[in-house]
Amino acid sequence: MRIGGGEMAGSSIVIGNHLGSAIKLGDAYSENLTMNGSVAAAKQTLNFKAWVKGDSAATTIDTGEFSSTVNFTISYL
Repeated sequence: MRIGGGEMAGSSIVIGNHLGSAIKLGDAYSENLTMNGSVAAAKQTLNFKAWVKGDSAATTIDTGEFSSTVNFTISYL
């Protein structure tokens, strides 16, 4: 999933699963919860990664501040 940009023209933030595969914006994604032993009911973890990637059309990437906001929905089935 590619989101945002900031002052660093030519780049985006990519959100991926715990293995480092990008998650496509708008696609559903499933992951098993990591249970923490005896406190499994109280502490469950979803693991994601994020990284900065140059846009395919960009010949250069500007330097500067970089931030982004993402909203998502979690559905327990």
